[in-house]
Amino acid sequence: MVEEDKKTKEIDPIKIAELMDKINNLPKFNLPLESMKQLADNLEQWNKNISEKLKPTIEIIKKIQQNNKDGKEIRGAIITSVIDLDELLENIILKKYVKSELHTEFTINVFGKELFSTYFKYKVITHSGLLDKELNKNIQNLIEIRNIIAHSKYIPTVETVQILHKTGVKDIQSLKREFDLIFYDTMDKLEEVLNKI
Repeated sequence: MVEEDKKTKEIDPIKIAELMDKINNLPKFNLPLESMKQLADNLEQWNKNISEKLKPTIEIIKKIQQNNKDGKEIRGAIITSVIDLDELLENIILKKYVKSELHTEFTINVFGKELFSTYFKYKVITHSGLLDKELNKNIQNLIEIRNIIAHSKYIPTVETVQILHKTGVKDIQSLKREFDLIFYDTMDKLEEVLNKI
């Protein structure tokens, strides 16, 4: 068995020489210069025709590539914004429930644990009675949008958004606009809640 493997791996110089001889003896094309020019012109025209036919497809590909770039930027912006929301929720919980001298310890030992998610912080504040219905719903929407962005294994698409039944969202850019409208209003209202505690 070992000898058989060695034989198949060896290069036979005679077979290579025979193959090279066959390649060298292939018929040569002796086309006149005019025929070669005509062939080149035909090839160029064919290339133009194909390019023209593919133009709509190329435009779609460019749009998809641009949306992919936009999608990555928007994904990062939304995740970063929810981190800001998360920090504000932490500050409300600290101010409402934790003595100031224990803030650092509580932050490290409780907020620092992965099980204490943004959604969990939101639920704690919801049960505190500090949020009205609109603010409550807005925070829930922000977290929901963040979750589809953060947990999708691909750049979010229109189909991903439709899964969550978002109305009026045609693409990732319109999702970002919806998110921003809710986000800035929610952050302002949460700052007011924090200041009233």
